[in-house]
Amino acid sequence: MQLPVLPTGDAAPLPVDLTGGSDLPHKHASPPNPRKQKRDRSRSKRRGKLTQAQRDALGLDERWDRFYAQKGVRFYKDRHWLRRELLELMPPAVRDDPMRWCAPLASDGTGVAVDVVPATNELARMTVGLEAGCGCGSAAFPLLRANDDVFVLATDFSAEAIRLLKSRDEYENQLSSSTRRIHAWVSDVAAPPGDARWAAVEALADALGGLHFLTFVFVLSALEAAQMVAAVRRAARLLRPGGLLFFRDYGAGDLAQRRLDDRGQTDGAGTYERGEGTLARYFSLEEVGDLFPPALFDRVELRHVERDITNRAQGVTMNRRWVQAKFARRGAPPCFEPVAGAPPLAETGAARRRGAPRSSSPVRGADDGGDDAHCGDLAPECGCFASLGFD
Repeated sequence: MQLPVLPTGDAAPLPVDLTGGSDLPHKHASPPNPRKQKRDRSRSKRRGKLTQAQRDALGLDERWDRFYAQKGVRFYKDRHWLRRELLELMPPAVRDDPMRWCAPLASDGTGVAVDVVPATNELARMTVGLEAGCGCGSAAFPLLRANDDVFVLATDFSAEAIRLLKSRDEYENQLSSSTRRIHAWVSDVAAPPGDARWAAVEALADALGGLHFLTFVFVLSALEAAQMVAAVRRAARLLRPGGLLFFRDYGAGDLAQRRLDDRGQTDGAGTYERGEGTLARYFSLEEVGDLFPPALFDRVELRHVERDITNRAQGVTMNRRWVQAKFARRGAPPCFEPVAGAPPLAETGAARRRGAPRSSSPVRGADDGGDDAHCGDLAPECGCFASLGFD
């Protein structure tokens, strides 16, 4: 059989460009997958990712409004571990077993639903505190359930977060009870002095001689540097001499920080911006100490809290680090006597994967929601449902 003669010389070129310049598809190229493209768009929408231009057009409060509108009231679990770390505020029975079950706030049916800043006489013999950056109440309600003598003023600059908090059954129940336990309102803890949204609460604090305690739980990391300083100054004005300030936030070297570093989501000065536009900061012990100057606060405690959370299915260990501190407002002995902390939870635990049965996790309160936009904590220390993309 005679083989075909290949064209030579000035003959027309072969129809396929072997250098890769042809418009014909390469035999190994995969055509676009519409189903995958739709799934990727849906996932990005669920995670709330914004372009840089979209983020720049929104204020921090608007970014958090958008975040809470997408995530809902259950994204951050109730922080029951606060009872273990704030034994000063707990009655003896809870001090003995801080992680014991505490009944939700119920209504006795005798109150009138008037949701205003309480009068001074309404708070007689109550321990009154402020939860700054309260979100949906994940810190306030665990404290209120554990001590009937605590009243919490809860505020957040996200109107959506406050709306979700007030939609919780426990908030509505306490409004219809003879003794109210919590009042929530929208305000910015970093607002300048004289801000109208703080007038009633500042007047109440003055009438009480100052608040007994104040919490910054994963709050200052969500603010810009100048706002952090303004928030601490407001805390100093609101607390009574000897009043307790509790701080808990992300620590330098945390796994979430390393992930954001890998993605280049930092301004180089320690502030990180997540995909949906919210801010994060990872503190060293020295930074936290500097935030609360000795002219205003006496240091009671300043330490790291660290957990290694293992995803056994994937063989991945997540190294989580937080900073915890307690300060007393200068000018008087501490309002609360120091109480030895309860034994810490186990330093390691299994991370739950999406779809796993609730009983599969030995870490109390562990859960996840498949979003890498936030801290991704799978231990009870933070309460975030995110999973840092390990699924």
